[in-house]
Amino acid sequence: MNYDKEACWTLLKAHYESLDLSSKKRAKAKEALQHTERVVELCEDVTNLLEPRLQSCVDRNLLEAAAILHDIAKFDHTDSHEEDAIDVIRAECAKQTISPIDPRDFASLDEVIRWHRDGFDPHPRVALEAAILRAADKLDKFSDEPQNKAEKSCEKTLNIIKDYLKD
Repeated sequence: MNYDKEACWTLLKAHYESLDLSSKKRAKAKEALQHTERVVELCEDVTNLLEPRLQSCVDRNLLEAAAILHDIAKFDHTDSHEEDAIDVIRAECAKQTISPIDPRDFASLDEVIRWHRDGFDPHPRVALEAAILRAADKLDKFSDEPQNKAEKSCEKTLNIIKDYLKD
């Protein structure tokens, strides 16, 4: 996947700024940007911990773009921001003179982002990237949740990924 990293960050920030948010929600959006920065770093860290043969299977550009944009719809008054993210991404890209993401890559990006919460049933071609994003998102919970809650969340995530891999 080819994409413009800086333009993706700009797209995310511009989307958050375009929303009519209360001051409390605006503070949450700022926290979400910090969370996103940490998730991007964690995705890279997790990928680097994989065996070399698995590392070579990871589409790092796809993973990084998904990590940057995984919570883009979080403040769009929806219960399922992971499912709505691709619609927001498409709309934001359409506003750009040059889209930071090739529209042919929307389906893969959607698959990776869609499974970062709740269930886990990504298309096999992006399952590794989806698993890494999901794990990184959960690992970041350690920074802002009580440890026991974060550990349970990570344990649940690992079990879901293991169950997926059994099939």
